[in-house]
Amino acid sequence: MKCISVRPTVPNERIFASFFDEADELAKSIPPIPTLAYTLSKTENMILSKKLTDQEIILLQFFIKNETPILNDYSDYDYSTKTYIEAEDLIAIKDYEETFSNFSYQKAKTLLEKSNYLTFNYKSDINGNYDYLGCELSIEFFRELISLSSQGQKYIDNILNKHKKVNRKYDTKNSLDNYVLSQKLTEYEALLLAYMYDTKDVALGDRWMESETISRIEKWENEQNIKNHKLSQNYSSTLFALVNKGYLEASSYTAYGNPRQYRLKRIFIDDIFNLRYKAKQVLYEAKRSNIISDDLPF
Repeated sequence: MKCISVRPTVPNERIFASFFDEADELAKSIPPIPTLAYTLSKTENMILSKKLTDQEIILLQFFIKNETPILNDYSDYDYSTKTYIEAEDLIAIKDYEETFSNFSYQKAKTLLEKSNYLTFNYKSDINGNYDYLGCELSIEFFRELISLSSQGQKYIDNILNKHKKVNRKYDTKNSLDNYVLSQKLTEYEALLLAYMYDTKDVALGDRWMESETISRIEKWENEQNIKNHKLSQNYSSTLFALVNKGYLEASSYTAYGNPRQYRLKRIFIDDIFNLRYKAKQVLYEAKRSNIISDDLPF
């Protein structure tokens, strides 16, 4: 009798279970499929393809930094004092402008406006004249601008570093600049610093030399139309306020060893002539608030 070998049958459930177990193990051994690469926006592609000038890039960074598509860089004319009052955005952009070499934010604005990325805003007055109010990036362009990849932002950073001024006198080491912006400055101190900035006169008399300095200050006040002579009438106390705060030092003495002249300390002389635009505005506002117009009604 012939013997026949018969393989035992395996239920279908066991076959499929074994198949799925092997498939799971295989899936674990296969490295994950990489996610899709970041898709660059139209704006970022344009930036990376160098279709924008460095001037435009530097200005666009101001919008990115401040997280706003709007720049209210206008001035209002004050008819009572016959001076222009600059909006905070204008002060900020001019301060930003001074941190770069060969950068003109006005030129950059014009380029972006001609490319239709920036719109200038105006309002009309009762006489039909138009006053400039500021400018604004298109919202789509702005949204893409603040969503740049690290590659796009690195490109912008390289442009900024290429044009940034080095050894700026008013950087964090400029304590006089910081003091002006600290809001600890009195009105009289601001006027005295404004006098030194305008006239380049950093030597201030005391005792018998005081009258000579006061005469020079009165001349400056007349030129600036500061008719209340607030600084010249409070010169002595203002002088010693800055002496006590460490900004002035004695530079000349009487025969008895008493100071007869004080001078802005050497480390601050460069500071006062290299103030940030924003700090200059503090001194300017101190003058403007004391200007008396001949046209004020009685």
